Amino acid sequence: MVTTLDLDDVRLDAITAFLNGDLEEIIFMEVPEGFREPSKPNLAGKLLKALYGMDLSPCQWYAKIHAFVVDDSGFVC
Repeated sequence: MVTTLDLDDVRLDAITAFLNGDLEEIIFMEVPEGFREPSKPNLAGKLLKALYGMDLSPCQWYAKIHAFVVDDSGFVC
């Protein structure tokens, strides 16, 4: 139907939607096994985006989608 009517098809995967939230806080995480360097056992990774399963993920995703829909596009809640 999308092709027949020449429409744009936009999809949102609910599982990966939380990965689009930008973090406002500085958060470090332990480097997962398999990615660790034996010469640097205490190395940590700085997170730039929210991870699925973090308590912070839904809030960060909502803030990003709200800014796009309401602030940038002019829609009203």
